Amino acid sequence: EDACSREEANASLFPTSALAAIASRYGIRGERGIVDAACASSLASLDTAVRMLRSRRADIVFAGGMEANLGPDTFVLFCA
Repeated sequence: EDACSREEANASLFPTSALAAIASRYGIRGERGIVDAACASSLASLDTAVRMLRSRRADIVFAGGMEANLGPDTFVLFCA
């Protein structure tokens, strides 16, 4: 198993792993995070980006969203 396939496996379970891998690959530095607001995640992500720009916490931001229809197996992994 190579490092790339491990990164892909981690990214499917932990979205922050994908975020870190993308930032590392393209040399992106600075604050990064994931917004989880169910069906409003895209709007919440854009709102966060605009607030960061207005407050001058960032000069440039990348923001976006997606819908992932996750099955119960994904959520069971995080239950103890």
